[in-house]
Amino acid sequence: AMGYDAWVLGNNDFRVPPEGGTTEQGNAQIQDLIALAEFPTLCGNVTMKETGELIDNVEPYIIKEVGGLDIGIIGVTSLKPQDREWEEVSDKEFESGELAAARIAEELSGQTDINIVLSHAGLAVDTKIANVEGVSAVIGADDHYVITNPIYWSGDDGFKSTPIVQAGGEQDQYLGRLDLSFTYQDGAWVLDDFEGSLYDLEGVEADEEIQSMIDSLDTAQTEEEAP
Repeated sequence: AMGYDAWVLGNNDFRVPPEGGTTEQGNAQIQDLIALAEFPTLCGNVTMKETGELIDNVEPYIIKEVGGLDIGIIGVTSLKPQDREWEEVSDKEFESGELAAARIAEELSGQTDINIVLSHAGLAVDTKIANVEGVSAVIGADDHYVITNPIYWSGDDGFKSTPIVQAGGEQDQYLGRLDLSFTYQDGAWVLDDFEGSLYDLEGVEADEEIQSMIDSLDTAQTEEEAP
């Protein structure tokens, strides 16, 4: 209803609440989440051990045309489910986000003009992804950091490296915005500048249609939990 272009699986999407479950339950839960979303589900760094293929109905990236340009949107997630040895992911193999992002960005070379990474891998990995050739921005998550202005490395002559942003987390108190500026140089679009900020949502009146959907989900959850 809000018109998202894509989303990336987060570590808790692999966990069956409240205390975990089987691989079958975990896989069913992921497919339920995918079915609920009316936009692509991304995760390019998790494969099935038995086949080496990505999770069913999950894509490593999408290519979206915006203003006549082809924008690659790459998705990677956290290693937490594997590191914590959750039973739900015992049939899966997790690859570090920066390695997957580099591999996918290379695959997209010649297919896209600009690449953006949706990352649920955390800031420590996002700083590595920001150094991957062909990546112009990292929209991060997992740490629940409130990054008021984009993180980047500065250099000589006003150089600003690939920006990393996070808009907080579970409290839903901010809406993030990132504006990217590109110039066309030697046959390629090169990140020239960017500006980013957070909108504080405290006191902002909710959209009635969206709030009604949220309330209906809360009601359904309460009814399901009732004895």
